[in-house]
Amino acid sequence: MQQHIEKVRSTDDFITNAVAGATTFNSPTIVFKENVKAGTLVEVPVYSNQLKLRAGNNVKTSSGGTTISTIQLGTSLFTHFDIMTGQDLSDRFPQILHAGATSEIDMPEAILANYTVLVQNAVSEAVWQGGYNGYAGDVTIDGWLKQLVNTSHSAKTYNQSVAYAFSAQNAVSLVNTFLQSRPNRLYTAPIELRMSPQAFESLKLGYIQEKSYFHDPTLDPWKMNINGISNCVAVADTGLVGAKAMVAITTNTLYAAADLKSDQNEIKFGYDDKLNESWMRICLSIGCKVALPEDIGVFRFA
Repeated sequence: MQQHIEKVRSTDDFITNAVAGATTFNSPTIVFKENVKAGTLVEVPVYSNQLKLRAGNNVKTSSGGTTISTIQLGTSLFTHFDIMTGQDLSDRFPQILHAGATSEIDMPEAILANYTVLVQNAVSEAVWQGGYNGYAGDVTIDGWLKQLVNTSHSAKTYNQSVAYAFSAQNAVSLVNTFLQSRPNRLYTAPIELRMSPQAFESLKLGYIQEKSYFHDPTLDPWKMNINGISNCVAVADTGLVGAKAMVAITTNTLYAAADLKSDQNEIKFGYDDKLNESWMRICLSIGCKVALPEDIGVFRFA
C-alpha cells in the first residue's frame, strides 16, 4: 500500500485532493487560501461597500459605505491515525475486499480513494462544526458555526430558530420565511443555503409533495433552486451532518485555509505481519474564519 502511495500519488497530491477537493470549498461563496503555514496567521483584507448617490457634481464628503477590514486566517495541524486488523480491512471495505471485487493492482487505489472521501468529509465537518455543540471531532479550531452562533458575530447575522424538527412537511415554508428575512441589500446577491444532505432531502420531498419540484439539469443532484426565492440555491454539505442548522452565505463571507505543501503533511501506510495489523496516518493543516457575519443567515432547528 505504501509503495502504491509513493509510486502513484505524492503526499501533496493526496492532501490537495483530500482538503481542497472537499465539496464544501467548491463554491465561489467560500474563499479558500492555500499554503497558510500551521501556527502562523495571514492578514486577509475584507471589503464591504454600499453605493449612495448625492445631488450635483460638487460633492466633497463621502457618500459611500465602503469599509476595508482584515481577518486573521491561520491553520492548525491535525492527524488521523488508524489501526486495522485484516478482518477490520475486510469489514471496512467490503466493496473492495471480497472475492472477485477487484484485482490486487486496483485494490490500493480503491482504498486510497475511499480514504480521500473520508478525509474530505472530516475536513468539511471540522471547518463547519469545530467546537460547536454536538461535534464529536477532537480538533482545536473554532468552526464557522461556533463563530456565528457562540460569539459576538451572532448579533450581526440574520437568524431564526424553531423548537421542532425540520421535515418534508414544514421544510418549504420554513426555508421561504427564513430567506425572506435577509437584509434588503442581499435580495439581488447570489445566496447559497448550505444544509446537511438529510435536510436537503427533506426540502426536496417538500417540493415534491406540493408538486413544485423542478430540478435544473445544469445543477448537480445535491443542488437545487429554491422556488420563489430569486438567486438562491440549496446546497447539500456533508460538513453540516448532525448540526441541526443551515447557513445562508453569499460571496466572500466565509474563508478557509490549508497548508497544502507543508513538510508536516503526510500519508503513511504500514503493516505489522506479527500482529496482522495495518495502520494509516494522515497529517494535514486546516483553518477557517467568518469574514462578514452581517451578510450571513443562520437557521437552527431541533
